[in-house]
Amino acid sequence: MDDTSLFQQLRIAVYEYGKLSKSIKRLYIQDLLESCKDPVTRQNAVEYTIRHFSADPNRRPLILQQDRYRRWLQKMPELAKLGQIGELRISPEYFIDLLHAANAPCEQLSLLHIESPYNEKHHLSSWYEDDRLLTLKGPNHLVLEELIKHQKHLELCLDHPWWSSLKGLHLHSCPIESKGMRALFVSPHMEHIRALTLKHCELKRPLATNLVHALGPLPLAYLDLSDNALHPQFVERFHAELFDNLTYLLVQNTGLNRGTFLQLCDGPGLRKLKVLDVTGNYFAPEFATQLPSKHSLQHLTRLHLPPTLEEHHQEVQRAFPNTNILYTPSHIRLSKLDL
Repeated sequence: MDDTSLFQQLRIAVYEYGKLSKSIKRLYIQDLLESCKDPVTRQNAVEYTIRHFSADPNRRPLILQQDRYRRWLQKMPELAKLGQIGELRISPEYFIDLLHAANAPCEQLSLLHIESPYNEKHHLSSWYEDDRLLTLKGPNHLVLEELIKHQKHLELCLDHPWWSSLKGLHLHSCPIESKGMRALFVSPHMEHIRALTLKHCELKRPLATNLVHALGPLPLAYLDLSDNALHPQFVERFHAELFDNLTYLLVQNTGLNRGTFLQLCDGPGLRKLKVLDVTGNYFAPEFATQLPSKHSLQHLTRLHLPPTLEEHHQEVQRAFPNTNILYTPSHIRLSKLDL
């Protein structure tokens, strides 16, 4: 395959990436690169693909297809160029393979997303104990799905050398027990964390109460507590100026009601808030007429509300005249957060 035909097909693949099935498109691009026998042309093709998938922050993150991943690594040693990738989403089963084959390529990562393991033995401690991870320069944001289930897993995470460069820790479906969660919040390692996600982490009521007493002022600019049944005292802590620097607050599907939302609007601790997402909570349509005309959220630029209030949009807009009101969930790209 010559350069002209290869790059022509690659351009088509990149251009059509968003129009067809993502998995089909990824497989097509991998097959296309594997079919190129000339090492120079293949090197150029790899660099072209990486550049168009990752180097530009406005493009989609690279999500490597898992069922062909081992074979792809073996055939393409040029994957050392993965050091240019800005975002990587991968299964833990293949993460160590990537480090071994590409010689710790992720030094430029802004976001590393480790997906849920297919095999239970691939929990957090199994791949943190690998020495090759010590050579990995830390990403700015680390996303872990179902990989932290015990306090010892969390301690491994906190003690890792890359923690010093971490700006965002994002835990999805990690039901850590009370001691582990308290250890996270009071840890000195949290002093430089600017973005925190505890999504669907089963923040139970007793745990929430204990956290209220354990927490001190945090430098967080981004906080996502979605898919948890939040204790009302969490809202009281917002009122008590616990999160003075918070600019993003996502509390989707957390059981917020009229009273707790009004507390958020009235609390002095959220004066810097720019984005608030309360979708997934039920607010009666008539609640739109009860919104206060004066509140503390003067700098709010975007407010995501449940669709039940959309029919009273004028009343909502009157309460938040300088805010873009949306009735759909927010989709925030973590690597592009201004922290």
